[in-house]
Amino acid sequence: RFAGARLIVPLSGRKMTFGNVAFSFFYTPELLYPEPVNDTNDLSFVCRIEFEGQSILLPADAQVKVINLVTGLYGEALQSDFVQAPHHGLSGGTKDFYRLVNPSYAFFATAQDKFEERSQTDQAANVYLLNGLNLREYFVADNGYRTLLFPFQGSDYIDREYTQEDYDALHRDE
Repeated sequence: RFAGARLIVPLSGRKMTFGNVAFSFFYTPELLYPEPVNDTNDLSFVCRIEFEGQSILLPADAQVKVINLVTGLYGEALQSDFVQAPHHGLSGGTKDFYRLVNPSYAFFATAQDKFEERSQTDQAANVYLLNGLNLREYFVADNGYRTLLFPFQGSDYIDREYTQEDYDALHRDE
């Protein structure tokens, strides 16, 4: 179907560049081997995307076990301009992880009410991210999709699409 196409498998520690966009993979599931994967969230990739002189760290649904592994392996090399709160801000993030990433911007892939609940009660790490670092702004998906325009210079560089569908029904935080 895709004549001449090559299969490229990203592995932990690998950096790939496509045009002027670079992808650095800090964690892929083989890094846990030979330990069994008991939580499917530990199958998440932890990846940084670099574009236009800025970087976004995407830990996806990684849980504390993976975040601690990545933190121990890469330390200050995790520093990025943006961070996505792991697992919708529900769990996964740690104070040490956020300290090393030291982002200027953070985003939470969750509904506003869930964000408010989690940012104040569920995770001390979220409170640290929002109040203990030099965060300029944070963003919450809240029933919509956000497109960040680069080079990013603040919330005026966000396109927003709203949806009438219930975000949590589409993206269950389990």
